[in-house]
Amino acid sequence: MRLLTVILGLLTISSAVFAQGIHTPLPGSPERQAVCDTLRTYVAANYTLKRLPKPIVFKIDSIRIQGDYCHFEGIPLFKDGSDAIGVYIYDIVLNICLERGGDGWMVVYDLSRTDVPSDQEMREIKEGFPSDFPTSLLSKFWRDKFNSVR
Repeated sequence: MRLLTVILGLLTISSAVFAQGIHTPLPGSPERQAVCDTLRTYVAANYTLKRLPKPIVFKIDSIRIQGDYCHFEGIPLFKDGSDAIGVYIYDIVLNICLERGGDGWMVVYDLSRTDVPSDQEMREIKEGFPSDFPTSLLSKFWRDKFNSVR
């Protein structure tokens, strides 16, 4: 009986550690769909040059989730595979930080930009960045930028 208790305890601890690990949701999974649905709304409200004539999807470079936090990097395309950049959507690689709450995912910080931030811009970004967001989710570029701020 004691051995069973020990095994169950280890499984509980392993499950908790695994639940806090970084993962990439699989294509077609409800979790990935929810993140992309949030981003579709966000892109339409913040990055469009004119009304989108058809639905968008994303060419995802990275989507990483840990607990209730997510970092997304990618570009929007029309669902039929045609390019939306330049005519309908700004030419930018999206770098978006999200948090999952009771109502689903929401954007908590947008790191998307067209250039490399200066030291002063980086200090401002770090100051405004959510303190509880795990920077381990960010790309190496952004982790290095955050670590370089004094």
